[in-house]
Amino acid sequence: MHADHIFASLRRHKTFSVLIALEVALCCAILCNAMYFVSQRIDRMRMVSGLAENEVVRIRPMDTQPVENPDALGEEDLAALRAIPGVKFAAQSSMMPMSESDDAIPIRLDPEEKAPRLQATVYFGDRHLLDAMGLTLVQGRRFGADDEVLWPYEQEDMPVLPHAIVTRGLAEQLFQGDNPLGKVFYSDTSAPIRIVGIVANLKRGYVLGKEEGFDNSVIFPVRAPYQSFYGNYVIRTSPERRQDVLDAAVAKLTAIQRKRVMFSKDTFEEIRANYFRKDSALTWALTSVCVALMAVTAFGIVGISSFWVQTRSKQIGIRRALGSTRQQILGHFLIENAILVGGGAAFGVFLAYAVNDVLMGKYEFERLPPTYALAGAAIVFVVGQLSVLQPALRAASLSAAEAIREA
Repeated sequence: MHADHIFASLRRHKTFSVLIALEVALCCAILCNAMYFVSQRIDRMRMVSGLAENEVVRIRPMDTQPVENPDALGEEDLAALRAIPGVKFAAQSSMMPMSESDDAIPIRLDPEEKAPRLQATVYFGDRHLLDAMGLTLVQGRRFGADDEVLWPYEQEDMPVLPHAIVTRGLAEQLFQGDNPLGKVFYSDTSAPIRIVGIVANLKRGYVLGKEEGFDNSVIFPVRAPYQSFYGNYVIRTSPERRQDVLDAAVAKLTAIQRKRVMFSKDTFEEIRANYFRKDSALTWALTSVCVALMAVTAFGIVGISSFWVQTRSKQIGIRRALGSTRQQILGHFLIENAILVGGGAAFGVFLAYAVNDVLMGKYEFERLPPTYALAGAAIVFVVGQLSVLQPALRAASLSAAEAIREA
């Protein structure tokens, strides 16, 4: 088999050759960027929240009428929740990770700084909040009863908060590797806030922007009625008892105060799934588009290759009569297709980076890594070769007499 025979065949079918190469290039360009985007979405959906996700449930009550004594009602609620069989811990929290709501505060290392170093989600909760969420303490200590600050319902201004627990990611950004325990930071006032503990992870209410900021969270030991900030009752139980505990907790809270509704009652896994529902839908949509695009490209190659086999039946017959083996005929079509698909894939990598540049300019899209470009090109090449296999085998199976008779 000579290369000049193959290139001569391609020159005689310039239009179809260009069509295959362009189809492969377009498929490769879209596939490379889609693969990278899907992998980012999947990584995002797998991020660690910091909570004991399969043990935590959340109830968010809301009063339909004014409550006579909100402070006492909150204490009564928590006492009732902690008495439910199967409940390990119960606490009240102003926020939940990945809950599509956020309350951020500025973080400064010097009260005279005009611009904050960064923003962090603030979690208000009593000393049981870490255990109720199942957070992992990696340094320092938990809050004790002496750390708790009372914030009565009638008090509008936030009380002085001398102590806080922060996430490891936030501490690393603020102190650049120095031991954060005992160090202070400032927020909206000149009162220093001392760090007494570090938790491994605690995601924000909205997980947006750069990844290093996803864990920018601060926990303050505050006792306050849920009416003060539309709080959540966080309950930790065993995975198999979550639904029973939820039902019992709703019944208890309703019995204590009938003039309220449960704005939400769900497991944390449901909260997480709801937060990432758009990412999940987009991932499936892009995957489906890529599969459909690959199928269209494959069928296009099959169709054009089958047409080539049919139009070159006489040529195949003559070559068979002159002594060409089936393996040589098969190799001719495979090499011919490899040149087209390989050239298209190479051009597709160039197009992929051109598309990537546009996406980076208009959206928060990162530079396409070379591994994804090479992987996309390899997938397209393999699919292209598999697509031509059936027409090539059909051509190789023709005898000289059959080929000439079909021509």
